[in-house]
Amino acid sequence: MFNLTKYNMRILSHQTHACPQTVTHSGNTHTCDLSKNKDFILTANAATNTIALSVEAKDVGQAGNIIINNAGSGTVAFAALPSYMLTPDGATVSFVTTNSAISIISYYVVQCTDPADTATWKVLVNYVGNFA
Repeated sequence: MFNLTKYNMRILSHQTHACPQTVTHSGNTHTCDLSKNKDFILTANAATNTIALSVEAKDVGQAGNIIINNAGSGTVAFAALPSYMLTPDGATVSFVTTNSAISIISYYVVQCTDPADTATWKVLVNYVGNFA
Protein backbone atom coordinates (compact mmCIF):
# COMPACT_ATOMS: atom_id res chain seq x y z
CA MET A 1 0.00 0.00 0.00
CA PHE A 2 1.29 3.46 -0.92
CA ASN A 3 1.54 5.77 2.10
CA LEU A 4 0.78 9.39 1.09
CA THR A 5 1.75 10.73 4.52
CA LYS A 6 5.26 9.32 4.18
CA TYR A 7 5.77 11.33 0.99
CA ASN A 8 4.10 14.52 2.24
CA MET A 9 1.50 14.41 -0.51
CA ARG A 10 -2.24 14.96 -0.58
CA ILE A 11 -4.96 14.35 -3.09
CA LEU A 12 -6.98 17.35 -4.29
CA SER A 13 -8.52 16.03 -7.49
CA HIS A 14 -11.97 15.32 -6.08
CA GLN A 15 -12.61 18.26 -3.81
CA THR A 16 -16.24 19.01 -3.05
CA HIS A 17 -15.86 22.76 -3.61
CA ALA A 18 -15.49 23.79 -7.21
CA CYS A 19 -15.95 27.52 -6.84
CA PRO A 20 -12.97 29.84 -6.48
CA GLN A 21 -12.63 31.51 -3.10
CA THR A 22 -13.02 35.29 -3.20
CA VAL A 23 -9.93 36.95 -1.72
CA THR A 24 -10.51 40.01 0.44
CA HIS A 25 -7.64 42.47 0.32
CA SER A 26 -5.96 44.11 3.28
CA GLY A 27 -4.26 47.39 2.37
CA ASN A 28 -4.33 46.33 -1.33
CA THR A 29 -2.51 43.06 -0.53
CA HIS A 30 -4.48 40.06 -1.78
CA THR A 31 -3.33 36.92 0.10
CA CYS A 32 -4.46 33.53 -1.20
CA ASP A 33 -4.43 30.97 1.63
CA LEU A 34 -3.69 27.67 -0.10
CA SER A 35 -4.90 25.68 2.92
CA LYS A 36 -8.42 27.02 2.32
CA ASN A 37 -8.86 26.42 -1.42
CA LYS A 38 -6.95 25.76 -4.62
CA ASP A 39 -8.64 28.36 -6.83
CA PHE A 40 -9.07 32.03 -6.01
CA ILE A 41 -10.62 35.14 -7.49
CA LEU A 42 -9.62 38.68 -6.61
CA THR A 43 -10.56 42.16 -7.71
CA ALA A 44 -7.55 44.39 -8.29
CA ASN A 45 -8.22 47.88 -6.95
CA ALA A 46 -7.51 51.25 -8.50
CA ALA A 47 -4.20 51.28 -6.61
CA THR A 48 -0.96 49.27 -6.51
CA ASN A 49 -2.03 45.70 -5.79
CA THR A 50 0.17 43.03 -4.21
CA ILE A 51 -0.55 39.33 -4.73
CA ALA A 52 0.73 37.01 -2.00
CA LEU A 53 0.28 33.40 -0.90
CA SER A 54 0.03 31.62 2.43
CA VAL A 55 1.72 28.21 2.05
CA GLU A 56 2.09 25.22 4.37
CA ALA A 57 4.12 22.02 3.97
CA LYS A 58 0.92 20.07 3.26
CA ASP A 59 0.33 22.31 0.20
CA VAL A 60 3.28 20.76 -1.69
CA GLY A 61 1.84 19.21 -4.85
CA GLN A 62 -1.15 21.53 -4.94
CA ALA A 63 -2.01 23.25 -8.20
CA GLY A 64 -4.61 25.90 -8.86
CA ASN A 65 -5.47 29.24 -10.35
CA ILE A 66 -5.81 32.85 -9.28
CA ILE A 67 -8.27 34.84 -11.37
CA ILE A 68 -7.65 38.59 -11.41
CA ASN A 69 -10.46 40.99 -12.29
CA ASN A 70 -9.23 44.55 -12.70
CA ALA A 71 -11.29 47.44 -11.33
CA GLY A 72 -13.67 49.01 -13.83
CA SER A 73 -12.25 52.51 -13.38
CA GLY A 74 -9.21 54.24 -11.96
CA THR A 75 -5.53 53.37 -12.33
CA VAL A 76 -4.82 49.71 -11.63
CA ALA A 77 -1.19 48.73 -10.92
CA PHE A 78 0.64 45.72 -9.49
CA ALA A 79 3.72 45.20 -7.34
CA ALA A 80 6.22 42.55 -8.44
CA LEU A 81 5.37 39.00 -7.38
CA PRO A 82 7.06 37.76 -4.19
CA SER A 83 10.40 35.99 -4.69
CA TYR A 84 8.90 32.59 -3.80
CA MET A 85 6.59 32.80 -6.85
CA LEU A 86 8.90 31.56 -9.60
CA THR A 87 8.19 32.45 -13.23
CA PRO A 88 9.59 30.88 -16.42
CA ASP A 89 13.19 32.08 -16.88
CA GLY A 90 12.77 34.27 -13.77
CA ALA A 91 10.91 36.83 -15.89
CA THR A 92 9.12 39.74 -14.28
CA VAL A 93 5.38 39.57 -14.93
CA SER A 94 4.07 42.45 -17.01
CA PHE A 95 0.58 42.68 -15.55
CA VAL A 96 -2.28 43.92 -17.70
CA THR A 97 -3.63 47.08 -16.08
CA THR A 98 -6.54 47.78 -18.44
CA ASN A 99 -9.77 48.49 -16.59
CA SER A 100 -12.15 45.49 -16.40
CA ALA A 101 -9.49 43.14 -17.82
CA ILE A 102 -9.45 39.51 -16.66
CA SER A 103 -6.15 37.65 -16.15
CA ILE A 104 -5.03 34.38 -14.58
CA ILE A 105 -2.07 33.09 -12.60
CA SER A 106 -1.71 29.31 -12.60
CA TYR A 107 0.46 27.85 -9.84
CA TYR A 108 2.04 24.62 -8.59
CA VAL A 109 3.58 24.32 -5.10
CA VAL A 110 6.98 22.61 -5.36
CA GLN A 111 8.45 23.23 -1.92
CA CYS A 112 7.64 24.48 1.58
CA THR A 113 9.85 23.13 4.33
CA ASP A 114 9.06 25.88 6.86
CA PRO A 115 5.74 27.77 6.62
CA ALA A 116 7.21 30.62 8.69
CA ASP A 117 10.14 31.13 6.30
CA THR A 118 9.19 32.20 2.76
CA ALA A 119 12.79 31.51 1.67
CA THR A 120 11.88 27.79 1.85
CA TRP A 121 8.87 28.20 -0.46
CA LYS A 122 8.95 27.50 -4.20
CA VAL A 123 5.75 28.03 -6.14
CA LEU A 124 5.90 27.78 -9.92
CA VAL A 125 3.61 30.31 -11.60
CA ASN A 126 2.54 31.30 -15.07
CA TYR A 127 0.60 34.48 -15.91
CA VAL A 128 -1.70 35.04 -18.86
CA GLY A 129 -3.43 38.36 -19.16
CA ASN A 130 -6.15 40.31 -20.87
CA PHE A 131 -8.81 37.74 -21.65
CA ALA A 132 -11.56 39.30 -23.73
